[in-house]
Amino acid sequence: MTEMYVTLVLAGRRTCNAENNHTPQVPKTYLQAVLERLTDLGCDADGHPI
Repeated sequence: MTEMYVTLVLAGRRTCNAENNHTPQVPKTYLQAVLERLTDLGCDADGHPI
């Protein structure tokens, strides 16, 4: 499930950024794991490259 949410964040369909009110949030149960994976990929909480 984590990889699915990472893929959705990278595609702009979900976000881990609580301040982003335009995109649905990743469920709290997967939030930390998704954020860690995005960081490993060099992306921010919205899936944009850092």
